[in-house]
Amino acid sequence: MKRLIIALSIWLALFSALANSEQFSDIIATEDLASAEHAFLARNEKDFKLALSLFMSLATQNYASAQQFVGAMYEEGEGMTKNYEQAIHWYRKAAVKKNTSAQYALGLMHLKGRGVDQDFIHAQKWLILAAVQGDSKAERLRDLMSTYMMRDQITKAQVLATKCMESDYQDCR
Repeated sequence: MKRLIIALSIWLALFSALANSEQFSDIIATEDLASAEHAFLARNEKDFKLALSLFMSLATQNYASAQQFVGAMYEEGEGMTKNYEQAIHWYRKAAVKKNTSAQYALGLMHLKGRGVDQDFIHAQKWLILAAVQGDSKAERLRDLMSTYMMRDQITKAQVLATKCMESDYQDCR
């Protein structure tokens, strides 16, 4: 009985966290919530190989939040060797589905030159896209970066972000 209560408590806490987060709305609205819960529990318990396998299964079904998590696991080397190129690949898949966490992560990857050449214009573009959707961390970093960028760089980033939004995220190079 005690195990059941603990299991239900964990499930309710996880479900509440998921339900209150727009980031996971793509999975919550489907039949795959149990798979997502299992993946989150595995990651929290540091069973990264299982978590990666479960998130990858969801990511290949085009769930943006799972794609973002796969990108994060590649970036951090959770369950495998760090692979920034794969992190970029999965972050981009999620970012063009308007996942602000992935957009913010891409901004950081471009800012730091992880998996791509360091590029402040593309970093700023991804931060603009996340900030426009209400990501406060992206907004703060975008504003901070603006103080160190030339006006023409900021304009280029804004033009790229606008093209991306106008194309419904199909032209977000």
